[in-house]
Amino acid sequence: MRKVDTPNPDYIFNKQGDVVNWFDKEDFKADHYSISDTLGELAKNEMANAIVQSLMAQASASRGDVAESVKDNPALQRMMQRMTLASLLKQAGDAVSEEQMKALNDALQKIPKN
Repeated sequence: MRKVDTPNPDYIFNKQGDVVNWFDKEDFKADHYSISDTLGELAKNEMANAIVQSLMAQASASRGDVAESVKDNPALQRMMQRMTLASLLKQAGDAVSEEQMKALNDALQKIPKN
């Protein structure tokens, strides 16, 4: 590491405006379900749970080995109930695209929390 008198401008980030994530937009409804909710919260609502179970069935079809290990491990199931759907989807890597995550969130955002 070398010390310099003036910073190198090539290493300075110049912000070009606000970064807006799709889940931070004004049309995001906090009083409706979203992928930011935990699997446990989503399971409490029949419609939200049906969406999640459909997703799990698709994941199970493509990753049966992982689904089997979760099914046979109650501690892992309890841990997953505390995870947000978004964090679980991120762990799936490229198996779930950004567009699929947005579509899933849009579907959940139509379901009000009671």
